[in-house]
Amino acid sequence: MKESKVLARTLFKFLILALMTTVRAEEGERTMVHTYEVFVDIKEFGSLMSNTTRIMSERYEINARSLLRADDSALERAKNDHPQATEFDVRITRLLH
Repeated sequence: MKESKVLARTLFKFLILALMTTVRAEEGERTMVHTYEVFVDIKEFGSLMSNTTRIMSERYEINARSLLRADDSALERAKNDHPQATEFDVRITRLLH
């Protein structure tokens, strides 16, 4: 029980920090560009007449000013790399720099 409270509190702090960074970036305030490690889970169907799917993950290192921009950038790159894909799930896992 105690571990879940600590995890919830840590997640809340992380989300608040991400929101503050995004607001500052939107207001034009100079913020640092960070490198985020982002994984994108991708589901791709073989063809319209087929039920077979390919499920894969791609790892990206994204330079962005905020978590929101890193998320959008990774999704855009995954869509460009896999134009046949139908489902994407973006996970920002680490702050690298």
